[in-house]
Amino acid sequence: MGVLPKILFIATDKAALDGLSRLNPEVQVLLLPFETLFKFSIRFVAYYRFILLRTWVILLLLQSDIPVTLIESDAVWFDDALPIINSYASYDIVSAPNGATERGISGGFIYLSNTETTKTLWLDVFRQFEDRVNALNDESRKMGYIVSEMKILSKELTTTDIRVKTLPIENFVSGLWYKKPQLRDITNPVVIQVNYIIGVDEKIKQAKRWGHWFLTDDGQCEENNAIMKCQ
Repeated sequence: MGVLPKILFIATDKAALDGLSRLNPEVQVLLLPFETLFKFSIRFVAYYRFILLRTWVILLLLQSDIPVTLIESDAVWFDDALPIINSYASYDIVSAPNGATERGISGGFIYLSNTETTKTLWLDVFRQFEDRVNALNDESRKMGYIVSEMKILSKELTTTDIRVKTLPIENFVSGLWYKKPQLRDITNPVVIQVNYIIGVDEKIKQAKRWGHWFLTDDGQCEENNAIMKCQ
């Protein structure tokens, strides 16, 4: 689909860096080390420190006058979604919906323009999130969900004069696509964000069950026609 040359992958350990580099010669990947001695799960403090790092990287890019389309690796792409994003360049923020309806901000698929409005907003989001994460001193502690950077962003959007566009749910859907037949009936996905399921192993099992897993046992990718057949 010609997507890989347009994407910068950020790996947080050497194994991920090497694996992504071997996957395809077109992959652009850099190493930004993130280490923790504690359990790396959405219910633990270390996870939120990782998300704070990501929030900081986005801030650096925006302040360097670089617009950002943030995507996550736990997603299935059936076509190049970036031209669709570019067609909404007049907006400050463009996001995929985050549920079963066409609303909400998706932390796994969001475009942030390099306008002064967006820069100021993201700096505020970063500072608020940094304060919350820094108040969590015990990284080994299991905890409930804290207010994430995307929840802070969603709250700020209600009080900020900023141009926001939610992408059509017909083409950009959350992981509820796998759980709700009625959602599958009304959509023709370009991208499915594989959220609403926790754990890498569980995500892989689900992808294989639906024919959305294209990595062979020897570490190669299936041909494009195998990807297109699963739509």
